[in-house]
Amino acid sequence: MSHRLEETMTDEQGIDMELYTALRAFDPGDADPGYWTRFSDRVLSGAGTELDRRRHVASMTIGDVLAGWARTLVPTAMLAAALAGVVLVRGQVVDSPPGLSIEELLVSELQGLTIPQIASPDTPGNPVLLSAELF
Repeated sequence: MSHRLEETMTDEQGIDMELYTALRAFDPGDADPGYWTRFSDRVLSGAGTELDRRRHVASMTIGDVLAGWARTLVPTAMLAAALAGVVLVRGQVVDSPPGLSIEELLVSELQGLTIPQIASPDTPGNPVLLSAELF
């Protein structure tokens, strides 16, 4: 009995006939013998332009790529620079407040003394100096 379950019906090419029969219902070429040939022709004709482009790109050198970029990149960069120049020329001059140093910005919102102020030798009760004296 188990020998029968392991056995499947196959043809001389080793195709499982039960599976072939079940899947044949989904094959659009089963009822139309020329379907797959027409499908292949339609796909290849639709992809022809892209295949030609890829064939051309495969033979390009670095110089060709850079020249292709230059055709679009250089005029775009020139346009962006011209627009930036126009914006800078037409922009209003605004008086900016005096700049703060990084240290001033870092401690501007803090309450109490900062570590450099605490560690200063002039600070009374300096914990750094106290710890140095104790040890």
